[in-house]
Amino acid sequence: MKTIIYHIDGLDCANCALKVERKLNTNEHISEARVDFAKSKVFVKVKEDHVNDEHLRVLLEKDVKSVEDATLRSTHSEKTKNTFSLDSLLLGVFTVITLVSFFVESSLFDIVLIIGYGLVGYPIIRKAFNNIRRNEWFDEFFLMSLATIGALLLGDFAEALGVMVFYRIGEVIQEVALEKARAKISDSHDNLRSKVIKLVSNQQVLVDANDCLIGDHILIQAGQVIPVDGLVIEGESELNLAHISGESKPIIVKAGDSVLSGSLNTNGRLVLEVKETFSNSYEQRIQHLIDETSLKKAPLEESITRFSKRYTPIVLTLALLVLIVVGFTSGFEVGLRRALIFLVVSCPCALLISVPLSFAAAISKSSQSGIIVKGASVLQALSEIKTIVFDKTGTLTKGKFELDQSISLTDLDVHRVAAHILSSSSHPVAQSIINTYQGDFDHHRVSDVREMSGQGVVAKYDGVLTFVGNRSLANSFNVVIDDALKGASITFIGQENLLLGYIILEDVLKEDSIALIRTLKKNGYRTVLISGDSKNEVERMQESLQIDLIYSEVKPEEKLALIETIKQNGPIIYVGDGLNDAPAMALADVSIAIFKSGNDRLVDVSDMVVLRKDASSIYHAILMAKQSIHAVYFNLAFILIIKGFVLLLASLGLTHIWLAVFADVGVAILAIFFALGFIKQGKYETLRH
Repeated sequence: MKTIIYHIDGLDCANCALKVERKLNTNEHISEARVDFAKSKVFVKVKEDHVNDEHLRVLLEKDVKSVEDATLRSTHSEKTKNTFSLDSLLLGVFTVITLVSFFVESSLFDIVLIIGYGLVGYPIIRKAFNNIRRNEWFDEFFLMSLATIGALLLGDFAEALGVMVFYRIGEVIQEVALEKARAKISDSHDNLRSKVIKLVSNQQVLVDANDCLIGDHILIQAGQVIPVDGLVIEGESELNLAHISGESKPIIVKAGDSVLSGSLNTNGRLVLEVKETFSNSYEQRIQHLIDETSLKKAPLEESITRFSKRYTPIVLTLALLVLIVVGFTSGFEVGLRRALIFLVVSCPCALLISVPLSFAAAISKSSQSGIIVKGASVLQALSEIKTIVFDKTGTLTKGKFELDQSISLTDLDVHRVAAHILSSSSHPVAQSIINTYQGDFDHHRVSDVREMSGQGVVAKYDGVLTFVGNRSLANSFNVVIDDALKGASITFIGQENLLLGYIILEDVLKEDSIALIRTLKKNGYRTVLISGDSKNEVERMQESLQIDLIYSEVKPEEKLALIETIKQNGPIIYVGDGLNDAPAMALADVSIAIFKSGNDRLVDVSDMVVLRKDASSIYHAILMAKQSIHAVYFNLAFILIIKGFVLLLASLGLTHIWLAVFADVGVAILAIFFALGFIKQGKYETLRH
C-alpha cells in the first residue's frame, strides 16, 4: 500500500476540508484519505501500488468538486498565481460604498446597496445553495446568507452589504494569513534542488536528479545542495547538515567519505559517485517521514471535530430561543436582530483551524531542529506520558566503544582471534573490536560462524570451536569468570573449559546524557534503562546518570516481556537506535528512533525519528509537545471566550452584527497568528551539565 500526495487549491475553511476528507474516504480506490488544511495537501493511501497517480488525481478531483469548488494538483505542478480580477474590483468598490453609507441616507442609495449586496454576496449565497442541495446546512455560508437576508428583510441594507463586504475581506485576510502560515510550516525538506551536473566521458551534462543511476559520477559545486547519497571520489569541502539534521556545525569531507543528500556543499568542488537513486536517498526518506506526519490526527483534533458538529446546532438553538423570548418581550424585530448575531457568531471555523495549525507549527519547528514527529497524535501522547525507557548503546552513549585493555591469558592474541570471529558482525561492540585491530585478516582461519542473540558470536577458529561474547556465553562453555572482572564492557574470548583472555571496552556517554536524565527527573519523569550489558556495567551507568530503574543482561527475546511489565504502571516512551529495538518500539505507546545508517526498519516502526546525535533532542521533542498542547488550549480558550462574550452581549442587545463578524472571521485570523507565534518560541539548545 502506497501513499500519494496532492496539493489542494480553493479550500475556503477547515470545515470545507473536513467535507472533502469525508467524501474522499468513500472512494473505492483508496483505503484512507486525510486532508491537511494547514499544509493545503491531500494524503491518500491507495489499495494497489500500481495505480497511476495522475489517473487517480482526475478521479479524486471529481469527488472533491462534488462537495467543494476546489482542485487537486500533483506535488510537481505549480500553483496558479492569483491575478487581479473583476471580483476583487467589485469588493473594493463596495467596501468604499459601505463606508459612505454611514453618511448618506436616500432611497436611491438603498438600491445601490441592494445591488452591491447581490454582487458581493453572490459567491457566498451560491455556495450556501449548493451545500443545501448536498444536505449540508449548518456551515458558515448558510449562516452568513441567512443572517444578511434577515438584515435585508428588516430594511438594514447597509448592514447586510457591510456584513458581506467585511466577511469577504476577512476571508481574503484569512487566506493571506494561511498562506503565510503554510509557507512557514512548509516542510523544510521540500523543493530540494533536483538538477545536477553528470560527468559523461569528461563532458558535463545537466540532468534531473531522478535520472541519476548508482555508479554515475556527478559534480557538486560550492553552494549546491547534494541531491543524492554518494561517495566522494575527488575534492574536499565543508558540508552544512542543518537542512537535514538541524545541526549547523559543518563537517569536512574528502575522498573516500560518504555524503548524504540534503547536505549543503559550502565552499569546495566535489565529484561524487552515486550510491543511491534519488527516490531512495536520505533526503527523500526523510521527506517520506515528514509526509507521514499529516496522516495521524491527535485525539484532541478528533474531539474538536466532534465538538464542532454539536457546537453549531447548539448555537442555532440558542438563536431560536433568543428570537422567541426576546420577540415576545421586546418585539419580533428586536428578537430577530439579536438572533441574526447568534447566527454569524456560530461558525466553528476558528475552532477547526486553530487546533491542526498549532500542531502543524510544532511538527514543522521540530523537523527544522532535526526531530521528525509522525503526527499530532504523537505530540499529544508525548505531552502526557511520564515514563521513558531507554536502550543504552547509541541512545545515552555514543555507541562507539573505546579500547581500554586487551588481556591474553595464553599464547594466542585474543584481539586477533576476536576480530576474525566478529568480522561479519554489525554489533557496535564487534565493530569497535574490529576497528581497533591493527593486524591482517586471514578469513580462511574462521568457519561455521553463528551469532548468539544477546550473547556474542561462536565460530571455529583454526578448527577449534571458540566463543567471543559476554559472561553468559562464557558460562555456556563451562568457563567461570572471576567476579573481579567488572565495571566496564568486557568481551570474553575462550574455548570449552578455557578462557583465552578478554577485551575491555569503554562505552562513552554522550556529552549531554547526564543533563538529559537530570532534566527529565526534575520535571517529574520516571527513567528506566534496559541493556544487554553486564549488571556491573549497567550499575555503573545508573550511578553516573542517576536513572531510577535499571535492567541488565536482558536478551532481545526477553525485552518484550519486560516492556509489558513496565507498561503495567502506565504508558511508556521507548527510545532506541538498533534493529533489535524494533519489537519493543512496536509495543511502546510512543517510540523514538535515533536515526543512523542501516536502521531504516526501525525508522518505519517508530513514532518519532531523531536525526541529531545529541541526547538533548529527546527532551526538546517532549518540550515541543507540551508547548503545542498549551498553544492549542490557549487558542481554544481565546476563541470560546470571545464568542461567548459576543453571544452574551448579543442576547442583552448590547452589541451589533459587525462585532459578530469579528467574532467569526477576526477570531479565526487571530488564531492563525497565535499558532504561527508558536514557531518563534525558543531555540534548540543542547542541555548542559
